[in-house]
Amino acid sequence: FFSSRRRHTRCREVSWARRCVQETEPMQRLFLQYSTGSPRLPLGGFSNLVPKMTISKRITPVGANPDDYLPSVMTCQNYIKIPEFSSFSICLLYTSDAADDHPCV
Repeated sequence: FFSSRRRHTRCREVSWARRCVQETEPMQRLFLQYSTGSPRLPLGGFSNLVPKMTISKRITPVGANPDDYLPSVMTCQNYIKIPEFSSFSICLLYTSDAADDHPCV
């Protein structure tokens, strides 16, 4: 489904990204459009994305609050960076806000 740059597929950011996608069908579509630039998955789903979906922790400046940052993406690489949010509810809110504000959606 997802991988992380360092193969920490059990890290909190990857787990939360999975949960965000599983919340609702509209969220799945928003997340997909936001993170890949495409409104649809290839046949076979996320596992057949080329390149593979990669999720990593977004590094914030020392002393900064990660809750003040939105996730960022590189759609050509299917790469999403998620800040180390303080809770899943903030992750879901900010990820959906970022996807809603994305110009391709």
